[in-house]
Amino acid sequence: MRITLNRSSEWARALLDGLRVEGHVLRGIENSGLTAESAHMISGSIDSYEHDHVWDRISFDWSFTPNTNCRISCFASNTKIVEPDGEPVDFDNWLTDEKNSAQRRVDLVKNLFTQVTELSGDGLLTCRGRYLWLKLDIAAQNRGSFELRSVSLALPDEKITDYLPDVYRKGLVESDFFPRFMAIFDSIFFDLEEDINRIGERLDYRIAGEDMLKYLAAWIGISGQPISGNELRERITAAIPEYNMSGTREGLSRAVENQTGFKPIIVEHHQVEKMIHEGRDRHTYSGLFGTNPYKIHIMLPEPALMKRAGIAELARRIKSCLPAHIEFEIVPLRQGIRLDMHTYLEINSYLSNYSGIVVEERSVLYHDVYIGGQQDEQ
Repeated sequence: MRITLNRSSEWARALLDGLRVEGHVLRGIENSGLTAESAHMISGSIDSYEHDHVWDRISFDWSFTPNTNCRISCFASNTKIVEPDGEPVDFDNWLTDEKNSAQRRVDLVKNLFTQVTELSGDGLLTCRGRYLWLKLDIAAQNRGSFELRSVSLALPDEKITDYLPDVYRKGLVESDFFPRFMAIFDSIFFDLEEDINRIGERLDYRIAGEDMLKYLAAWIGISGQPISGNELRERITAAIPEYNMSGTREGLSRAVENQTGFKPIIVEHHQVEKMIHEGRDRHTYSGLFGTNPYKIHIMLPEPALMKRAGIAELARRIKSCLPAHIEFEIVPLRQGIRLDMHTYLEINSYLSNYSGIVVEERSVLYHDVYIGGQQDEQ
């Protein structure tokens, strides 16, 4: 079993001097590069939930240049109360209190910490207590190249026999049948317990892998075209604002764009109602948009609707974004179609790029063709 520190919220609890948080990575602040400059970190308390807990092996996931030295120290206690200035204070709160400079806070508590190891991939801790604080002293020629992605603390292996009465444990050695038999249940129970303890980390979309990201995205209805991991994280982050816009024109437009990659033109009945009943081309507009006041038309370029399976998924997505009484129709926009000189959107714009109409292999119709409106005779 392990305790892992690898999130921005955990780095935010630490005293940082010469370091900054970028995403979920702890990175050194650039220095002049002329001389080796130091940086320091004292972590927030790491809770084992066990009085007099014996802290075991520690390992790091980090990167740095060759001209870097890092000294790792630790301090453990059964209480969070310490006296750095001669007065009892909560150590976690004191570490992040900016009343004193970061360097002064580091100096005031340096005697509390015991050095564990020099720069290496892992080491053994030699401290006992419920709460653990880690201290890193980093000296680097190029401090900006230092990155700390995670700190992992191994916990001693637990055994079910440790929780049994003495009569079941007295005189037993590991080679006896009973400990070997109970080891089967150790592997089942404690693996399940670790999975349960780390469920929050596994379901955290900010650090989850791509497969888990897709699984989490499916929970909130994000699917469709392939999306990269970073884009998927952004979509999940925006899920609540998108949900708040559900049922609105803007929410529908975003949902269709996310699904197809194209921003749709949405025509609601009230936009063309006057032209349907009063315009000189009312029969044309009536044929295009009908007379149902509870129907909307969603117009998309043909490339967005090329795949039949994609249309079905898009229709399902649109339906989930609309109020129950609203009907819709998906309208493909072909290259070269214009809807009169002043379109029903009441702006002087074309719905798509114009191209000539190919009648046969050697004949192309280049004259503009309009639906509605009249052209002046030449």
